[in-house]
Amino acid sequence: MLAMKRANDQRGGHIIQHIIDVIGSNIDQIIVIAAGIVLALIVLSVVAVLLFVAVAMVTLWMKLRSIQRDHAHERAERMRKQAERRNKQYIDGQEALEGELMAQEASCLLVSHDRSFVRAVGNRFLLIEKGRLVEVDGPEEFFEAARRQS
Repeated sequence: MLAMKRANDQRGGHIIQHIIDVIGSNIDQIIVIAAGIVLALIVLSVVAVLLFVAVAMVTLWMKLRSIQRDHAHERAERMRKQAERRNKQYIDGQEALEGELMAQEASCLLVSHDRSFVRAVGNRFLLIEKGRLVEVDGPEEFFEAARRQS
């Protein structure tokens, strides 16, 4: 066993000597190869950092878009609720006015875009046609004339 170990040591020594011989004779090539490996590692590191930055930017952009959509949705919801409140107030006020006009049998000149309100409250209808005030039988003639003009 001792002789075998010695042979292995000598053989190992030969391998190490061979590596030293190869390195010694080709040191310039080895330096160039090592420099290439180091450069490749640097490039890979830079690419990894750039990919990380790109992923972070895309993630941030997606979060910002999500926040913008949420804000737009909230703003639309607020506007819808405000419109509902105004519409309810408008309808309540219109119904109250209709009730008072009918109860008091008041005379008034009424201008409205709401056709059902005009039909419910009006009993005489005037139409301005070609610069003249003309009484018509009902609001339908006026509505038809307005439709033709648009």
